Amino acid sequence: MFIGRAMLALTSLCLPLAAGPGPGTVAVYLDYPTEMTPASRSAMERESQRILDSTGFRIVWKKLAERDGSESFENLAVFRFAGSCASFFPGDAAHPGGESLADTAVSEGRVLPFSVLRCERIARMLSSQIGPLPSGARDGAFGRALGRVAAHELFHILGQTKGHHADGISKACFSAMDLLKVDFGLGSNAVAQLRPERVEQPHTPGEVWSDEPSGR
Repeated sequence: MFIGRAMLALTSLCLPLAAGPGPGTVAVYLDYPTEMTPASRSAMERESQRILDSTGFRIVWKKLAERDGSESFENLAVFRFAGSCASFFPGDAAHPGGESLADTAVSEGRVLPFSVLRCERIARMLSSQIGPLPSGARDGAFGRALGRVAAHELFHILGQTKGHHADGISKACFSAMDLLKVDFGLGSNAVAQLRPERVEQPHTPGEVWSDEPSGR
């Protein structure tokens, strides 16, 4: 399944980017959908952090609706969710191949810190594998899958790259097995690319996005 960038035109959010807790911290602003269970939410947050541990980045999760204009972070990302974020779909409602699982905005060749995670597509993709599981295990597996997709988008945002690597979280396409297997992380090339001392956040507060296809 493709993890892709697409055209986005979001102009309403302005967040400060002055020096904050340091280059090794990334604030992720988001509002979790009401249908996402606490187990899925916790699993997503833990998995994203586990994947970034090897890079030295620490994720600070912030509620988008409660953002404080006095807060500032060196690095940030804003995630929104598309489709239902319930962890279960009937097995006959399988996700069709070839659709992106997430999209991150690109403007004038630059990767912007705004992503959409496509919950429903991810859930449909995994329905035959996680559908039969007890609800707690199913919610946890779904949350970990979301965390891996989120980490992929953070790779693009923090690394300021539209490229991919041959394996791991930074590869271009994910299978259901990639999202569910026990150990799936960043390869050594991606880890080196994301060392905090190498990351520079180019976003300017108040910037207006222009529509541009990413080519991924």
